[in-house]
Amino acid sequence: MSAPTVGAIVDRAGLVRCVERDLRELAELDTVVHSVGNLVRQSREEPPRARSAIRTLWETATAARKRAAPNRLLLARVRSVLQDSHCTVSAATTAAVVHGILHGSIRPTALTPDSITQPPLRIPPSVGVRHGALADLLCTTDNLADSVWNHAHRSRIDFDEDLRRLRTWLAKVPELRAPDRLVPLLGESSGEFQVHRHPRPVHPRTAELETPSISYEVLTAAQLDLLHTAIRQGLPVKVASMMAGTTTEPLSAGAAVAAVMRCGAWLRRTIDENGLPVASSSYTSRRMSPSWLIAAPVKRHRSVRAFALHYTPELGRWYQILRGDIPDLRGLMPMRRAHYLALAAHVAGGGRLSDFAEHQARRYRDVVQAWDRMTTFTAELRLVRQAVLDAVADWPAEYTEEVKQPLAELVQTVRTGLAELGRPADQEIGAAYGRLINSDDVKEAGEAFGALTAVLTGYRNALRRFTVADPTDWGSAEFALFHKRYPDTAPSDFGTSSPRAHAVEVIRAEVRRLLAARLPAVPATEVALLAELHRELSNAVREQRSPGLASYWRLWLTPGAPDEHVWRAFLEWPDLVTLAATK
Repeated sequence: MSAPTVGAIVDRAGLVRCVERDLRELAELDTVVHSVGNLVRQSREEPPRARSAIRTLWETATAARKRAAPNRLLLARVRSVLQDSHCTVSAATTAAVVHGILHGSIRPTALTPDSITQPPLRIPPSVGVRHGALADLLCTTDNLADSVWNHAHRSRIDFDEDLRRLRTWLAKVPELRAPDRLVPLLGESSGEFQVHRHPRPVHPRTAELETPSISYEVLTAAQLDLLHTAIRQGLPVKVASMMAGTTTEPLSAGAAVAAVMRCGAWLRRTIDENGLPVASSSYTSRRMSPSWLIAAPVKRHRSVRAFALHYTPELGRWYQILRGDIPDLRGLMPMRRAHYLALAAHVAGGGRLSDFAEHQARRYRDVVQAWDRMTTFTAELRLVRQAVLDAVADWPAEYTEEVKQPLAELVQTVRTGLAELGRPADQEIGAAYGRLINSDDVKEAGEAFGALTAVLTGYRNALRRFTVADPTDWGSAEFALFHKRYPDTAPSDFGTSSPRAHAVEVIRAEVRRLLAARLPAVPATEVALLAELHRELSNAVREQRSPGLASYWRLWLTPGAPDEHVWRAFLEWPDLVTLAATK
């Protein structure tokens, strides 16, 4: 729109359209800022130079958002003045001049300060009208959008390449789990790979889903037993690490000392806080090889001595469950609503599936399957939407005997399709169709057919404006439909308000019964019984089977059994059994 001159007749309707277009373009800035925020979150693992570039982009975006607020206010006031039915020529001209100043097409001298702060604009003096402010802001928004698009385009290429690589890996090793990777032996073209394994459990690389507060234990209880035996025998660190390691996964001296310090620190806290019984021992640190203390920081010497003095196989198994097995199990638990939400947000921010799998230490196939489910479901919804539109497009012009059966099929297609799209219309369409098939004469049938046609036309028009979002843009409505289609992804319904507490109490009652019974060949302590129960449930998760306890247990965990809820609760909370410990 050409710049107005003071005193000229203003095309109010045209100027309103121009202002509304400006407001829509400013609204895009919010989307751009949100996208840049996603880039910031996803850039935590990027090299410093890449992080710096995205940080600069974020600073530019947030500064632009701050500048957008007064421009929105000014545009809203201009639109309000122009849409007022009592708007005078003078008021319209003033509004048009303000709009021109914001776009940089009119000099600020065309307005006096009073004409801005007084009616009809009433713009606060603190806001002001800066020459070209809106034009600069819209240009910045375009530049930011281009930067985000370029980054998204590169991310999309990376995403597709990553997905192809994961499918190649899974074709060779279906159970491959992050952060393990397949490494080509003689180059990618050779087709030969070996598994590069990573010690588990692993810390999540970002705070996206879990913030660890303690160090995880990567050694097994059997390895800890061997290290303790070596210390008590006065063996040096290097010999102990060779004893505890394997030919495929050797243990370094530094890793052995680190494990001893981790477990020793836990023993000190546990014994002090809970008064757990410890094995009596006349062993003293004078019999320990000095290499253990030499290899450990001075401030950690007490932890090394605590491991040597107080470690027992029973406590070692319990410690390994708490600090090793449970954190590792989290990556094997079924993916539920929270995980799908996190996956969608991760991909929306430019993340790759392999990165998400590594964040959660999940099997790659679980993450790929989750993404395939979401994309397949999106494609299915789009097909359903098109089927409904096609059905209404095939609607006959008039109601005759020949169209009765095809009409019934079209109505069923529309009703079913709308329900699958989360836009149920059974009641309205059903009522209109019922009046049609129950009509007594031609006139009544014609009126009922016209009413039904109007109802379907309304839904068709609404459906034309409705688009099926990509998984990265899903909201609560799409996720609700998705969980209905895939019930195993929805949060479990235990039929009780406190399923975890209920399961814990059932476990405690069974442990009390076994301890009171004093049966032969049954572990004689609470910790040992709980460790046995946890190990069986843990093994069942890893082997993807139902748990099978020894015959002296009276926990019936198979599907449909009275205590199945305990197994289901364990799949939600892998620390369930440890919560049953009373001391």
